[in-house]
Amino acid sequence: MKPQAQGMSRRAELQARCEAQRALLADHLYEIEHRLQGGDRALAVISRVISRPALLASGAAMLLALGRGGWWSRLSRGVVLFATARRAYQLFKKQ
Repeated sequence: MKPQAQGMSRRAELQARCEAQRALLADHLYEIEHRLQGGDRALAVISRVISRPALLASGAAMLLALGRGGWWSRLSRGVVLFATARRAYQLFKKQ
């Protein structure tokens, strides 16, 4: 075989190997990106919350107001209080 023909076949062989490696790499990258999507979403939410100081402060105030335990009872009392206030407002609005 001539040296030029041998060089051409070697080149074709190397190109085929490169193509196979690119395809394998693309498969691995897709899998990694798929696994990281959840983390990306979480970071986006954290970024949005941090960029809004009022939202962050209101969340901290709620945590302090609710305390360690009993948040369910406080929530249900708040719902009852809200419903009562709304009903009273509707009654006084009619008069």
